[in-house]
Amino acid sequence: MVSRIYYGVHVPSLDLAHVAAFEADAQKAVAIVMWYQQWGMTDGSQYLQSDWMNEVRAHGSIPLVTWEPWDPFQGVNCHSAPAALSEHSCRHLVQRKQRDRLAH
Repeated sequence: MVSRIYYGVHVPSLDLAHVAAFEADAQKAVAIVMWYQQWGMTDGSQYLQSDWMNEVRAHGSIPLVTWEPWDPFQGVNCHSAPAALSEHSCRHLVQRKQRDRLAH
């Protein structure tokens, strides 16, 4: 019987050396490489990192991105720091979506 389970890893930085080290320790290649990107950043990292996606694919893994609606330096989620989230807050995103829906 063939196993249909994908084995993955989260990386805190866009560095495949961490993935390779993990694979060496685990003695198994990972099928999925996952990382977080925040919408609230303003240094360009909030945009899709296509070069990183291509590196992960060339490594032989599937890239998985979790985009988060905040700046991690100003608060982490909609419940703990709503004032710090400004335009990236869940409330603001829902209001903007409703406004855009009404405009069309």
